Amino acid sequence: MQQFAAKLAKFAADALSEELITYPKPGLVSHIDNGSHSDMNYQLFINSINSLSGYFYEIAIAAYNDMGFTVLEQLGINAEQTMLAATKNINTHRGSIFILGLLIAAITHSLKYQLPYVQLQDTIISLFAMPLSEHQINSQSHGSIIREKYQLESIIESAQKGFPLLFAGLSRLQEYRLHHGRESKARLVLFFYIMQHLDDTNLIYRGGIEGLQFARKHAQNILMMKHWDDIYNNALDLHKQFIQLNLSPGGCADMLAAVLFIDKVKQLWV
Repeated sequence: MQQFAAKLAKFAADALSEELITYPKPGLVSHIDNGSHSDMNYQLFINSINSLSGYFYEIAIAAYNDMGFTVLEQLGINAEQTMLAATKNINTHRGSIFILGLLIAAITHSLKYQLPYVQLQDTIISLFAMPLSEHQINSQSHGSIIREKYQLESIIESAQKGFPLLFAGLSRLQEYRLHHGRESKARLVLFFYIMQHLDDTNLIYRGGIEGLQFARKHAQNILMMKHWDDIYNNALDLHKQFIQLNLSPGGCADMLAAVLFIDKVKQLWV
């Protein structure tokens, strides 16, 4: 079990690292630049990823031992504190702590009880829909106020449905690989697919509902392009515009990492 948990932890850390080096993701930190963030850089994200490896391992062990949601939740809370200590109180991966934690727990449960990969989304729903419905949400947080005002789906509501965008993105990733060849290209195009569909409150918090609409419009335009040079040049131009507008689709980055993680763990069912 320890070897299995270590493998899941490595897959999770690798997925976060691959998300980080995907460029140009509009407004986001990468190994090239800091995007729209004056308080973040590439090394800060590396420190954050390294700090979370123990959490990914621990949550796999807890899930294998059939620990309840309360235990998993506490591990996530502890992981957030560990992350903040590593980043000097800057939120780099709070969304990924939540998403990847649930995914690791569901994957561990599935493999322990020999449930097929095709049932993974249903397994997430059966394990977490009920406890998440009882989860206390801070109704006064920026995200909650924005979601209520514009009737947007929260990441918790997405989790209760088994992360449908994640699994839709997974099938798109295969298409993009076939069309564009290189993995880095497929990841970037996948990012725009996610940005077109995700209710990313980070965009609204920084740019209002117009910020979200602006991002979705440009994502849709880029997805209609067939040639890589057009995709890359438009993505780079959009990156510059996001920096000028102070936009940052952090939720999309979390979802991209989650898709890359699930793509890696598929091999465990073979």
